[in-house]
Amino acid sequence: MFAKNEEENNTIQAFVIENPSEGLQIKSINHKFSLRCATNGNISLKNVFVPEENRLEYGTDFMGTIIVLMKARLGVAWMAAAASVGAYEECLKYCMKRH
Repeated sequence: MFAKNEEENNTIQAFVIENPSEGLQIKSINHKFSLRCATNGNISLKNVFVPEENRLEYGTDFMGTIIVLMKARLGVAWMAAAASVGAYEECLKYCMKRH
């Protein structure tokens, strides 16, 4: 989890939040139209205490966040390519039935 750390001038910090934790709520997103193989959810935090040992040493600035997002880009691109191939195949089946 990336969040502002109020104790350190609102700098962005990376934390590991244990599940379950008091004040942490996770609700699954069901009946999705696409990307059903990926687990998604709404995460709600309210006064969650995170111990010092759960703070990641190198997640201390915006650059750390960007590095994580850069590594995820390839996976996102492959998912988009697979979704477009699936859409094309379904469209082709529909068109062949109609003809």
